[in-house]
Amino acid sequence: MRITTQVFGPNDDGWDGMVICINGHERFRITAGEAEDFSVRRDLSVCLGIPSLLSIAHEAGQNGEDLEITRLPDRPWEEMP
Repeated sequence: MRITTQVFGPNDDGWDGMVICINGHERFRITAGEAEDFSVRRDLSVCLGIPSLLSIAHEAGQNGEDLEITRLPDRPWEEMP
């Protein structure tokens, strides 16, 4: 299993974001937004999917897959896919 992480930003408002891909497919994206929306039930709702990502990694390990985690270089906000 190949996991890549990449940080984007900040933009002109100081926001930044992060994308996590598993085997080349985006599985997690989090971006900063308005302070009043920065809660688990709003901007951070994507974090509710973390347990399923852990499950995918655990299953891959049980199937004997190697785990490779790479942090890619930070990129400008405008280049976030």
